[in-house]
Amino acid sequence: MNQTESAQVTRNFSRIIAFDVARAFALFGMIFVNFKITIGAETVTGDLLGDLIGLLEGRAAALFVILAGTGLSLLSRKARESKDAARLAANRVMIWRRALFLFVFGLLYTPIWPADILHFYGVYLLFGGMLLNHADRTLINASVLFVLIGYALLFTLDYAGDWNFTTLEYHNFWTLTGLIKHLFFNGFHPVFPWASFLTFGMWLGRLDLSSAVVRRKLWVQSLWVFVAAQWVLPFLFAALFRMLEVSTEDTAALVSRSPMPPTPFYIFSAGATACMLLLACFSLCDQLVARRRLQPLVATGQMALTLYVAHVLIGMGGLEAMGLLGGQSLAFSALAALTFSALCVAFATAWRAKFRHGPVEWFMRKTTGF
Repeated sequence: MNQTESAQVTRNFSRIIAFDVARAFALFGMIFVNFKITIGAETVTGDLLGDLIGLLEGRAAALFVILAGTGLSLLSRKARESKDAARLAANRVMIWRRALFLFVFGLLYTPIWPADILHFYGVYLLFGGMLLNHADRTLINASVLFVLIGYALLFTLDYAGDWNFTTLEYHNFWTLTGLIKHLFFNGFHPVFPWASFLTFGMWLGRLDLSSAVVRRKLWVQSLWVFVAAQWVLPFLFAALFRMLEVSTEDTAALVSRSPMPPTPFYIFSAGATACMLLLACFSLCDQLVARRRLQPLVATGQMALTLYVAHVLIGMGGLEAMGLLGGQSLAFSALAALTFSALCVAFATAWRAKFRHGPVEWFMRKTTGF
């Protein structure tokens, strides 16, 4: 292997493990947020720890969905570049089988964890399979369309009508109408607009992120989008809504940067921060010494599905068995999340040393035939 080929292999290797490392960080973020919610830790305005965890709300999950999109582009890359219709069809079938698995698995998991994202994933992947070989511009247009439809629905339907936000219970979930509304409009991660993260990730996965020049340009663009979506545009839209005599409560909801309700300001802000974190992971993985040290995070990212299930069944289940859910401090919540995250890394490292796939990942492959 000559020097040029060796450099290419190195760049490809960095590209692959960067996605795994980013997936591990996304998992940690979800653990911190979900432990805080389940433990019932109260946050105080101006509390640094509370503010830091608050920044993760809806953003760690957004990174997960973006990474699912990049995975679809990496999966279909050879088929797209060679214009191999048969291979593309096989890729699409595999994606749709996994979509069905995640949808059913997630619904069965929902009684245990009502904030489940897996059944939403199933619908996102359905759209992802449809758009698998479409042009880059189509992916961006689809992302914008998902966002606009979601925002239009906020103006036309009652977002809060099905919710008891005190207990986070969703009424009539197990009816056809309730399930459809939850999936597409006002669930924890509704298709409109959350599927935009997947299609954006598909576009992102087609870029040469191994190039420092590409990453630098994209990072600057993401920073500008974040600033605009987080502060500038909400201020302008709030002023507009006041001129139109929209109530203060409705205005606050329509310019929210929180995941519920998911306004365009939240989507663009969360997407930009997720993109910047992913780019930071690429820069980190460019360092040869760092790659060796990052192997535990790589293993963790490769077992994200198993660990996502485990953080509810084992992590929160264990706290519940010990009577530690409810009424705990934010510091306790953070310590519990940090401890469980460390256990996830240790378990994933030991498991991947002996097995190729995590338990749930293995079950999905066996069930779907891929």
